[in-house]
Parts: sequence; C-alpha cells; structure tokens
Amino acid sequence: MTPGRLREQLRVYAELRRAVGIPLGRNVLVLGDFVDYVDQHCDADPVTTQLALDWVDDWSGKHKLAYPGTLLTIVRQFLMYVSSAIEGTEVPDIGLLGAKKRGKPFVFTADEIAAMMQTAELFGSPGSFFPVTLKAIPGLMASTGLRVSEALNLNREHVMPRTNPGDLRILESKFCKSRLVPLHPTTAKQLAIYAGHRELLGYSRITPAFFVTGHGSRLSHTTLLKAFRKIMDQLGLECRGGSKRPTLHSLRHSFAVNRLRTWHEQNIDVRTRLPHLATYLGRMSIFAKRTGICQRRQNCWPRPVGDLRTVSSKGGTNERIDCLPFARPVFLRATPRRAQARQSEDSDRVPGHIPVAA
Repeated sequence: MTPGRLREQLRVYAELRRAVGIPLGRNVLVLGDFVDYVDQHCDADPVTTQLALDWVDDWSGKHKLAYPGTLLTIVRQFLMYVSSAIEGTEVPDIGLLGAKKRGKPFVFTADEIAAMMQTAELFGSPGSFFPVTLKAIPGLMASTGLRVSEALNLNREHVMPRTNPGDLRILESKFCKSRLVPLHPTTAKQLAIYAGHRELLGYSRITPAFFVTGHGSRLSHTTLLKAFRKIMDQLGLECRGGSKRPTLHSLRHSFAVNRLRTWHEQNIDVRTRLPHLATYLGRMSIFAKRTGICQRRQNCWPRPVGDLRTVSSKGGTNERIDCLPFARPVFLRATPRRAQARQSEDSDRVPGHIPVAA
C-alpha cells in the first residue's frame, strides 16, 4: 500500500459522510488507527479481509473490546468505499464476526403513560410550574415519538406556528435533518394549554425555550432525567420480560411499536408504510435500530395515514395530495443553510398524520 494513499481515501470518505449528514464522529479515530495499522503491515495493494481481521484482533486486545464485530462493521463500510477507488480491495462479509446484541426495549402501556403524567403533576413544590412542564414532555414524546433532545430544544416559535398551527418544527436534529411533525388534535390542544400557562406566567419575556423550569430557564436533560427516574421509582416500573429498564427514550420506542401494531391490526402492509414512519421519526433508514419495533402494544388512534402534506419551499400554504403506496417521503428542507444544501429543490413532503398514543 502506497504510504498516504489509504489516508487520503479516509479524508475524502469522512468529508463525504459529513456532506450527506452522517458524520463519522468518533469512528474517524477508529479508522485512523486502522489506516496506521495498514501502513505498517501492508507493503502492497490491496487491503485484504485477513488484514482487517488482524487489525480487529489487535485493537480488541489493546482496548479490551467485548464486541469486535462492531469494529469490523465500521471498517467494512470504509472498505466498501475504498474498493471503488482501489481495485482488488477486499470487503469483509456481513456477519463475519458477531456484533453486540441490542437489549430488548421497554414499551410503556397506555395506563403506565397516564400514571406517569399523573405522578408528574404531584412532583415538586406546590404551585411550581415545573410539574406542568414535567407532565407535558412525556405526553408529547409518547404522542409523537420525538427524541428527548428534540423536545428539549423546542422554542416557542417551533410549536404550532401560525403558518402551520397543527405542526411542530424540528430544526437541525440528529443527522442535521429538519422536519415537520404533524400533531393529533388532542396533542395540539394539550400543547396549546401548556403554551397558555407559559404565556400567563411571563416566561415568553424571559426565554424563547418552550419547555421551561420554574425559574424560567430551558429545562435541561439532566434535570428531566432525574425527575423521570424518581417517577419510575414511585410507580415501581422496572425491567420486565427480559427488557431493559424504562428510559426517556422508551417513550419513542413505545410510539413506534404502537403505530406498527395498529397497521397490523388494520391488515396494512407495514413494508409500504415504514418509510413514512421513518421520516416522521427523523430516521435516516428504515433498517436502523430495528429493536425498537420488536414489541407491540394496543390503544392507538385508528386513523389511516394515506395522505401526505406538501410544504411550499417558499413558505406558502399547504395542500393535501394522495399518497402512492411506495411514495418516498423526504425531509422538510431545513431553514439553516448547512442543511439546505443537501435537500431537494422540489416541494418537500412529510406524513400528514401518524396516530398517537391515547
């Protein structure tokens, strides 16, 4: 291997991943170590599967890694790119080494979500605004499947704006993607009530954050997590059926499972609807994190999602159009310039509605 040749491929690969919104992150350090190993142990082209396995064994020994299959997956993706530039590069087969097995997610029932919100009302000191916020956040996450960071980063202008009163605007979330999240009328009503309380107490003059503490600052993930754990302890919710402990992210899992169960009960081909659900949840792929849909639960709003909403790129009014079974949903073009460069110039579409948990 010519010195520096593979490193140049890594530089271009990292820039390409960053350009499409899937940066390597800490994996760039892993691949950098792999490139160093190749430069030391490979005198000629191309990189072989055996060389990749030798590096995995070397890295696992130095860092005491229990799941070397994860390392090989990272290298395999890189070598797939390299094989297009360096002829003869071998790409390790999928499943050559065992990967880390994901734990079974915890899925809340409708009664548990209701109990969680009732317990949140009693949390904190009497008369404080914090219990109101603490009740609203899990209700929103269970109804929309938002990530914790997406809910906490909401500003007042992002929640049911005048141009789209039935939507949330999620800007620059994971993968640098932005999207519209349509709300069920019952969810929109509860958010409107919360927003009214927030306005009456004057928090809009203190902070743009939508979810605030009693002191008027944006609710932090640490504060929310501590409160959530105390609520789980009061309710006595622990691992069950081999699942992990309930977490804030379990609300997102519960929403996805809830939606898929309803589609099954309605005899709808789930494969044709997975792209819609992936877009609604802000996923890059319908194949990612499949453990979140390994369980099912009941109590869904039985409303079909056979329509999409078009959003004018110039901020115009919305209109309804029929959705073909295999229509590819795409993300709303983001307002920040960094995301705009990667979005289509055509009118973008998002799911018109995903039924929510009661």
